[in-house]
Amino acid sequence: MLTTTISVETPSNEIKQLQQALAEFAHQRNWDQFHTPKNLAMALSGEVGELLKIFQWLTPEQSQQLSPEKKQQNAAKYPISKCYGSAKKYNELN
Repeated sequence: MLTTTISVETPSNEIKQLQQALAEFAHQRNWDQFHTPKNLAMALSGEVGELLKIFQWLTPEQSQQLSPEKKQQNAAKYPISKCYGSAKKYNELN
């Protein structure tokens, strides 16, 4: 019988900082109410394809670069004053 041991390392500081930034982004907009396991799984399945499209032809070095511009674009698309507590997409916000 073959047994496999899986080692899970604690996240690096970089990943922890990214997780914290994403959690803060969602909290500021009161999106925690939409983060049920069902909703997250459904959203994840839709986003995976889009994410893979971005990374498909990048080198490993290119894929490790986080764009400050992309973070700013997302903050502009989802201003707290317009999207707080709303599950609407950026193009549906008034």
